[in-house]
Amino acid sequence: PIWVDITEYVATVFTSMALHKNAVHLVVNVTYLWLFGCLVEDALGRAEYLLFYIGSGIAGMLAYIAVVRYLLPPGVDEPAVGASAAVAGILGVFAIRFYRARIKMLLIVPVALSAQWVLGVWVGVQMALAVASLVSHTGTGCWSHIGGFLFGIASGLLMRLGREADQEYLFEDARRNRSQRNLRRAARDLGELLRDNPLDPQVYLELARTFYQAGQIEAAG
Repeated sequence: PIWVDITEYVATVFTSMALHKNAVHLVVNVTYLWLFGCLVEDALGRAEYLLFYIGSGIAGMLAYIAVVRYLLPPGVDEPAVGASAAVAGILGVFAIRFYRARIKMLLIVPVALSAQWVLGVWVGVQMALAVASLVSHTGTGCWSHIGGFLFGIASGLLMRLGREADQEYLFEDARRNRSQRNLRRAARDLGELLRDNPLDPQVYLELARTFYQAGQIEAAG
């Protein structure tokens, strides 16, 4: 019956996210989830994070199917398994919401790398492998990574997470400027935040501290 075929097809979309080619494939995905997933979960909420994770996996699967069907010759049909597309979606949201974050990694020594640099390298590698797969007809799973990542970027933009990040980083800049006694710049940053959030008590508190510190400096002078 057709409903049985449809049920089996839908089921494979979800089961494919849980299967992995080997232990290395699984460890890599878990590592990416550990590095990027916790902050994204905090930003979205636990239930929303789960739905988004599944949606990213489905988006990556659709991208993979489209490439195999329309850009590759008949007969090329590599199995697409793993949570990489779902993880790629998380990377896309991370790129929008936490674009100034630094990722702690263990290379030769522990280093903190810019998230923009890390994700930029990752996207470049995936694009190169995806384009190469159109010629070699192998490694086509990279297209699911790209599909998941684009889904994450689009979702982050639609949820206005970039604006949320801008305000968070502007507040951090204001606090840093105050600590460095660059009070005019701190007051300017806080004034910009108040225009967008006129009822934010944290901004008012930080502004009061800035004015108080400015008064102390003036009195000392």
